[in-house]
Amino acid sequence: MPIYVEEHPFFQDGLERGLERGLEQGLEQGEARALARIFQHRFPDLASDDVARISGLDRDHSDRLAEFVVELASADELHNWLDANP
Repeated sequence: MPIYVEEHPFFQDGLERGLERGLEQGLEQGEARALARIFQHRFPDLASDDVARISGLDRDHSDRLAEFVVELASADELHNWLDANP
């Protein structure tokens, strides 16, 4: 009776973990990109390197930045926040 790799529990576990990680990464990237678009809308003069930095934030940093989305009053304040929170 042939054994198919796809049916092996080790393969199934690895596939499941890989899908979970991929989903997490996709959500992180989507959240960071959405946050970058919000700031681009609020501050049309926002530097493209700041947009790239926001788009590349991990979940913890993008969550923290989202808390300040209303408090930051200028592109300079946002830039300073990004410098202080690498």
